[in-house]
Amino acid sequence: EVREPFSPEIHTLFKSYDYQVSVSSVLHVNLQGTVFVDDPSKPRTGIMMKPEGLFIAGNPENQAFNKQLHTYLEKLIKKGVPIRDTDDLWFYIDRHQWENQFPRLFTSRTPFRVGRLHFSIKLPARDWRNLLPKGYQIYRADENLDCSAFYFPEDIREWVEGNLDEYLKRGFGATMTYGDKVVCWCTADCASGDHCEIGIITTNDERRK
Repeated sequence: EVREPFSPEIHTLFKSYDYQVSVSSVLHVNLQGTVFVDDPSKPRTGIMMKPEGLFIAGNPENQAFNKQLHTYLEKLIKKGVPIRDTDDLWFYIDRHQWENQFPRLFTSRTPFRVGRLHFSIKLPARDWRNLLPKGYQIYRADENLDCSAFYFPEDIREWVEGNLDEYLKRGFGATMTYGDKVVCWCTADCASGDHCEIGIITTNDERRK
């Protein structure tokens, strides 16, 4: 296990994940995570573990590292060692050659591929203020937001209630309402430098509109 602060070599190892702000946030010690590498001074292969999933990086042919990784992953799968609040494990790879190693890395269960899309926003695409339908409002989600004035549907409430107070003190984002009902909650999951990742939850009744 590599302890913070992380060296430039560790940053380089995970450079393929630059588009994942949460990875750079861990490397800059803004977000909690655990990093394992084969050699801290000259890392060739490594894995980063954080609540969003496990990020594997580097040389897929490093069999000495892969053997230890297999043992650790099997422990996670068989004994259910938690790294997040759900029953699933998400794995990210920095190159497709890692898929050739999966039969050796995972012997009790084999991961399946899930397609995901990455969107990057550099400038506002449109004047959203003039596009809001009648009855909808957008508020800044911060410590000045009086959440008691709004009704949170069950699906949104489950998403935000666990860390709402802490978020409102330290985080930033926005919420959309229709009347006194919260219909969408959008917040920054993490930040690194001048970049951030956002998470969006929209109540079921308001989706696909």
